[in-house]
Amino acid sequence: EVTLVIPEKDTRPVGFPCLSHLSFHRTLNDEICLTALYRNHYFMRRALGNYLSLGSLLRFVASEAGREPGRISVLSGSASLAEPKIKARAALNLLT
Repeated sequence: EVTLVIPEKDTRPVGFPCLSHLSFHRTLNDEICLTALYRNHYFMRRALGNYLSLGSLLRFVASEAGREPGRISVLSGSASLAEPKIKARAALNLLT
C-alpha cells in the first residue's frame, strides 16, 4: 500500500497531485496486480501517460518481486474529459 498524499500539504481539491493511492496485490495465479486511486482524472491530457506509467511501474514491481505483472484497475473520484482551464474546442482538437 502506498499513499501519495500528505493531507497537511495537499489541500487543493482539484489539481496536482491527482494520483493519491496505489495498492499492489498478488493473485491466486501468482501475478502482481495494481489498483490506482486518482482524486481527479483528466482523460484528454493525462490518461494515456498515466496508464503507460502505471504499466511501467507494475512491470518493475512485479519483476522485483519475481512475479508476472497482472491487471491494473484505476478508480477516479472525479473524472472529466478536459481540465477546467481547457475550452471544449481545444479538448476536441486533442483528438485529431
